[in-house]
Amino acid sequence: MAFSSAVEVLNQIIITHELGFISIEDYTQLRKIVESITNKLNALRNYQINK
Repeated sequence: MAFSSAVEVLNQIIITHELGFISIEDYTQLRKIVESITNKLNALRNYQINK
């Protein structure tokens, strides 16, 4: 559920940038943060599966 929420946030960030509400710099920074979170969630999921 957390992964899906993070992807939803990413979609909102993309839309916000496309509509011109945030700059490319803010978009890039926010995208990196969300990607970091989703990578950590994937690592946690993989750890739990392989445990």
